[in-house]
Amino acid sequence: MDVKVGVPGLETTLPLMLTQVRKNQLSLAQAVQLLAEKPAEIYGLNEYGSLEQGKNADLTIVDFNQKFKIDASKFKSKAKYSPYDGWEVAGKPVKTIVNGLLVFDEGEIVC
Repeated sequence: MDVKVGVPGLETTLPLMLTQVRKNQLSLAQAVQLLAEKPAEIYGLNEYGSLEQGKNADLTIVDFNQKFKIDASKFKSKAKYSPYDGWEVAGKPVKTIVNGLLVFDEGEIVC
């Protein structure tokens, strides 16, 4: 079996969760808790997980209204597969800022 390295789900988790927010299956606050607050808490990363003074302002800017189809062949990860390939989702990440630096912009890794 030839399994490629990479992290399947890395590029789909946020849009899948935001799609559930749009469908009122999940609140935006619950999505933030699941994707940011709880992981930071579990791993003891006190400087992450929320936007507060004194914490790292790592964030992803999302176009909540933009719909798109998941296309695993275009993933940045080496894992070019997904059980969600072809699914239509809403809420496209458009920019990511890490340590104050723009690292992802409109589909391209820039740093």
